[in-house]
Amino acid sequence: MHSMPSADPPVRERAAVAQHASPLARLAVFLVGGLIVYASLYPFTGWTDTGVPAFAYLTAPWPRYWLGGEVLANVFVYAPFGALIVWAVYPVVRGWRALLLASLIGGVLSAAIEALQTFLPSRIASNIDLGANLGGTMLGALIGVLTAHALIDASALVQWRVRWFSRDARAALLLAGLWVLLQVPRQPMLFATGDMSILLGDWFAPAVDMMRSLWTPTLSQRVVAEHLCTGAAVTAAGLLITHRSRPVTPRGFLVWVLVTAALACKAVLQPLANSGMSPFAWVTAGAVSGLLLGGAAATLLAYTPRSWQRAVAILALVVQLVIINLMPAEEYFDASRSIGRTGWLHLESLILGLSAIWPLVAIWLLSRPLRPGRTSS
Repeated sequence: MHSMPSADPPVRERAAVAQHASPLARLAVFLVGGLIVYASLYPFTGWTDTGVPAFAYLTAPWPRYWLGGEVLANVFVYAPFGALIVWAVYPVVRGWRALLLASLIGGVLSAAIEALQTFLPSRIASNIDLGANLGGTMLGALIGVLTAHALIDASALVQWRVRWFSRDARAALLLAGLWVLLQVPRQPMLFATGDMSILLGDWFAPAVDMMRSLWTPTLSQRVVAEHLCTGAAVTAAGLLITHRSRPVTPRGFLVWVLVTAALACKAVLQPLANSGMSPFAWVTAGAVSGLLLGGAAATLLAYTPRSWQRAVAILALVVQLVIINLMPAEEYFDASRSIGRTGWLHLESLILGLSAIWPLVAIWLLSRPLRPGRTSS
């Protein structure tokens, strides 16, 4: 006689919560550090030796013109980096030593980046930027020191993860977290990922021109297309995490947590990346209706067998890929994409590249068989 599956994690998994380390933080600190370097030195072309010493900016006078928004942006970017350093070295290095180590790493990295910017005509090395970056790192490190024990040592967050998700859910959760970040750049449709023109560039241009010559969608057709694309995107992203969740009763709520995080990320970061842009610029009839429909579908499907969830998620990703690549983008959107950028993020090209391949990686993950004994069904 078979016993009913339990939503409680096995004893050995609850014991794993007490481990005093965070492999996820160690991975994230390298990823965030790489993103900072990429954003600060992009586009990596036009290197020129003007005869100015690399570290001359350290003793340069206070600049006459500077933007408070740019300074805050630098603090905002480096603060997570500082916190991640502290979490990554925990518990080997703790307290004020971790704060000092994180500040040193952040300061050295920022100083080196500013020195390299001396040789990039499109960038300006600045002691203000260095100070803001160091201040952001120290602020983040302080937060990391104050929260390391609560977040890593048998924290409620870790216990929640173990109780709600299977042991092999880490890849799905990382991919879902990346999906939230991908919402920062402007998008032709809400939550649209998988635009191959971003990766293929000029190779894809003839296909785009051909589509525009064959078909110019009406406004109502664009509304329907965004409705379907957004609905498919939300359904796929929601099922990506629920298909790795344990059979706890409110697991459909996870879909709305993910969607809320994505919208919050868009509302907060998109105006910083695009000066003057409204936090609610994404609100259209097609986007709202698609979001609600996709969220409702994913919530209901969260209680179906995992094989069903995976199949529907893959189908939704294919639908999204077809729509975003076959629906001709508005010429106004293409022309306005670069208007109003503040320039501080410079991560947009990298984020857009990740956005293009995200559905393909998600399909690959969803198509992998679940390992027996790792999940409850």
